[in-house]
Amino acid sequence: ANVTVPHKEAVVGLLEVVDPLAARIGAVNTIVNEESRLWGYNTDVEGFQSALRSVRQAGAGGLRCLVAGAGGAARAVVAALSADDASEIWVFNRTAQRARALCEAASGWGAVACTPVAEGDLSARIREADLLVNATTVGQGPAIKESVIPVDTIDSHHVVMDLVYGARPTALVAAAEKSGAIALDGKEMLVMQAARAYSLWTGREPPVDVMRTSLDARER
Repeated sequence: ANVTVPHKEAVVGLLEVVDPLAARIGAVNTIVNEESRLWGYNTDVEGFQSALRSVRQAGAGGLRCLVAGAGGAARAVVAALSADDASEIWVFNRTAQRARALCEAASGWGAVACTPVAEGDLSARIREADLLVNATTVGQGPAIKESVIPVDTIDSHHVVMDLVYGARPTALVAAAEKSGAIALDGKEMLVMQAARAYSLWTGREPPVDVMRTSLDARER
């Protein structure tokens, strides 16, 4: 099974065995029945890394990164950025305590500093950052014209990744493209995390091209 928002953190305590990576970041998005025991995995980390490398070969290496969100998806993103040797990580969440809690947890995930960002400092941090990631659900469905990251702060030096995806660009992706920034929605991450999940479920090589084609057809 796949687990999506808002259940990625809550499901951890319901499983019999949790993979060390998923246990460390406190979020599960893939459940596998192995010999009648339910195992929890997190394939979002690998999915995010693969998606980012599709537009930047070095991934997050050396980048100053701002992540909007503090839920299960954001935890996977921060873990991926830390593993890929980002220069610095800032986390913004409308509930400041959740951003602080995520950064406190991330202090044990690697050597990269993770710092919560107050709302009053958000615009300044965005201008300093190289990579902007929306790991919230803002921009999804009826909220497609909304963005947690102020779109007027984006310029051409940014790499922008919105985990939200759909048939039309989100406000964040549209603004990034207009500014000349590198922009990516959540489709490639979705495909690559699903590819890893497919391997866990079946033990087979995932048909990634078929998966991309199927997703594109569904979004038309």
